[in-house]
Amino acid sequence: AEKIIRSLREEKNAIIQQQESLRQEL
Repeated sequence: AEKIIRSLREEKNAIIQQQESLRQEL
């Protein structure tokens, strides 16, 4: 179960980074 939570957290961080980069472009 820990592996799934860890992967979900990594995906969440990646999405947040994408959103931040998009905001900087705007």
